[in-house]
Amino acid sequence: MKKLIFSIFLFYGGFISGFADEFRGEIDEYSDELVAKFSAIELYQKAVEFEKSSNFKQALKYYKLSAQKSLKKSSDLSLQSVSNLEQSLKSELILSPKINLPPQTNKQSNSKSKINKNNQNLQENELFWGITAHQNNYFLPIAYSSYKGTHKDITSEFSISLKKLIASDIIGLNEDYYFAYTQLSWWDIYADSSPFYENNYQPEIYTQIPVDFYNFNHIRLGFLHDSNGKGELESRSWNRIYSSFELDFGKLSLTPRLWLRLPDNEDDNPAIVKYNGIIDLTAYYKLPSGSFIQSIFSNNLRFDKENKSSFELRYLHYIGDGFYIYLSGFSGYGYELVYYKKYQNRIGIGIAFR
Repeated sequence: MKKLIFSIFLFYGGFISGFADEFRGEIDEYSDELVAKFSAIELYQKAVEFEKSSNFKQALKYYKLSAQKSLKKSSDLSLQSVSNLEQSLKSELILSPKINLPPQTNKQSNSKSKINKNNQNLQENELFWGITAHQNNYFLPIAYSSYKGTHKDITSEFSISLKKLIASDIIGLNEDYYFAYTQLSWWDIYADSSPFYENNYQPEIYTQIPVDFYNFNHIRLGFLHDSNGKGELESRSWNRIYSSFELDFGKLSLTPRLWLRLPDNEDDNPAIVKYNGIIDLTAYYKLPSGSFIQSIFSNNLRFDKENKSSFELRYLHYIGDGFYIYLSGFSGYGYELVYYKKYQNRIGIGIAFR
């Protein structure tokens, strides 16, 4: 109700003060066509869609058009009539199908819109108690590996990755503080006893600071623990601090991340930095209908025969309600902690949730 009343008063006040010319200048060449062709409810629905996608300029435009259409029906709107109008719009929204309006340009260039976008994503992805998806949550019933180890070459794997906002704006930078937990499990499901042959546990704490500078979206600083919970020769564990930042180019985003391993009193895997690297680059490309392509490249930055790297390519095809058909391919080192020194090629298919 507040949105509709605000838009009507904004339009009406602008008309009284001589702001009508400027208002008409903001509405593009499709304005007359839109007002004539679509009802107030349809224009209002489109405004809500733009606001949900953080395109506030277009949202305001369509709120104004909706108000303009409504005001044409009555020259003497009172607050009560505005309330009745909104109730009518809400009722029609439930029954009205989605409509396709002429495509508009979606421009986001300031930190406020990026912050709102991030907060909106948190709300949309919320699962329970303020907990949201962190990385990809997936189950691959079929996953092939070129390195067998103690398992069959075809297994299954899954990942659970969640985060929780624990604090905000402590130092005045509009920053957020999160606790996250990711678990990766490999299941030898096609073996006789179907054992889980490897689990990797990754608790994490980090802060994310929004940035308004060219294509920078945010900076992230964090601490990450990674271990497999095993003992003796198969024990793997390491701690690291990291820094990353995201560059947003619309459909494409790039996130370089650099980390530093912290020393351990008992080092079960002294060569893990050599194989798992000290830097990675995540690329994320949005496709139509909510699908996307994601890639992760890591390297140890040793520019000699000791150079080691890995590359993973993921395709997520959106099927609705946050679920995706998930296809993943990997080549390199460090896919599983227990076999971090072993070079392997992998491919898997399954379903993911974000």
